[in-house]
Amino acid sequence: MGQIGFNGFELGAEGPFAKEKQASYLVNFRYSTLELLKQLGMNFGTGAAVPKYQDVSFKLNFPFKKARLSVFGIGGNNSIAMLDSENEEAQYGFSGTDLYNKNSMGVVAIKYQHYLSEKSNITTQLALSGIKGSATIFDLVHSLDTASIRESLSEIKLTVSSTYTQKFNMKNFLNIGLTYDVYAVNYVGEEFLVKEKRYRYYLNSDGHLGFGKAFAEWRHRFSDQFSITSGLHSSYLFLNNTAALEPRLGLKWDFKPNQSIRFGAGLHSQTQMKALYFSQNLTDTLNMSYELTNKELDFSSSAHIVLAYERLLGEGHRLKTELYYQKLYDIPVSRHQPEFSLISQGGGFSYRSYANMENTGTAENIGIELTLEKFLNKGFYYLFTASVFESGYRGYDGVWRNSAFNNNFVINALSGYEWKLNEKSLLSVDIKVVYAGGNRYLPIDAEKSIREGNTEYDWSRAYEEKFPDYFRLNSRISYRLNMRRLNQEWALDLQNMTNHQNIFTQNW
Repeated sequence: MGQIGFNGFELGAEGPFAKEKQASYLVNFRYSTLELLKQLGMNFGTGAAVPKYQDVSFKLNFPFKKARLSVFGIGGNNSIAMLDSENEEAQYGFSGTDLYNKNSMGVVAIKYQHYLSEKSNITTQLALSGIKGSATIFDLVHSLDTASIRESLSEIKLTVSSTYTQKFNMKNFLNIGLTYDVYAVNYVGEEFLVKEKRYRYYLNSDGHLGFGKAFAEWRHRFSDQFSITSGLHSSYLFLNNTAALEPRLGLKWDFKPNQSIRFGAGLHSQTQMKALYFSQNLTDTLNMSYELTNKELDFSSSAHIVLAYERLLGEGHRLKTELYYQKLYDIPVSRHQPEFSLISQGGGFSYRSYANMENTGTAENIGIELTLEKFLNKGFYYLFTASVFESGYRGYDGVWRNSAFNNNFVINALSGYEWKLNEKSLLSVDIKVVYAGGNRYLPIDAEKSIREGNTEYDWSRAYEEKFPDYFRLNSRISYRLNMRRLNQEWALDLQNMTNHQNIFTQNW
């Protein structure tokens, strides 16, 4: 398989290792650069910057009489240089800066499934994964010869897991599993203080930790129409001896042949960002000594309740509605910045944290989702989804605020039609529309930023305002030719057809 386009090329192959053998392979490689499109005068919204990336994936499958062994993996890297010094006007919200960004990731795993009997099996998996990234920003406003921001990160994870599955009869099923993760993390972030002419660490993390998980899940079918799934999930962080025990419950009732109701409830916990546990904070300015002030942070937890209704409308149509509520607690907050909560981090390029954070913050999410779809039939399909929601939090000061992700609504619509030209060729047209509320943001305090020479924020108005609504219209026209030994597809993708200028972030 091969594919060549203006944005690069893709190569792939799959099949058996040998004739009359069940062992098989699948491999795929992609390389992309938008340099050619740039030379044609197309604007990506990043000025002179040209994104580049490549990735490779593979899977090897070896079936045996009572077992199956598979080896699979994926890896890739990307880079981009957003150089405002080469632009005639500000681009992508990085006015006055040159940004160099690189990222890479990789995963390789071995999975072994052994069939103990027709009704039971054990699946064991060993996986090694890693991510690595760096970002360097130069301040053009102050004409600094050295970088104003320097960030680097690496995280390696080794995972071993095993799951036992037992089918007792047509009504009872049991799953039991164990997972153990070992992390090695190294995160470094420095900013240059213009007035003091020195670097200050805002993130300096290096360490190892172990994380264990176990679960047991039982599913019972009372009838063909009604079933219940119940389970217990546990987690343990060996770094600070933090533990969590979480019951979960799910119900499904097909009260009519074309209608069903689902209910789910449970507790869910998660660790903090791994680097946060090892962040070093300056505690002694005289001797320049650092301490791990966030090492003892507890899990962040949430209680989930979901109620869903689904109905098949006939002629390939389906309607689904879902109500959900999430109560989040034990969220890290800081007395140093009472308006702050870790719940609003993760939506931008930077990750804010403070020394001596406490698990006293709370948050809530509540919303309703609607899905209407038509499955592909006679060449036509469509999918419409709409979500309306509220998301807020309380920081150390106990004041209720919008979260950074409270853009209130998201609407997606996509549709397509296929024309069968003959027995070997197909022409298709697809269109996709996304309309959503704008992201909420932390406003910049311009006067204070001028005084300090660095970006300073107005926390008194945290996340009160939103950027303008997000809108994007994409379309695709493709022609597919199926031959005896070769398949060809020619496609034209049109992204952001209205050239709507969506705001992602702001900077000083």
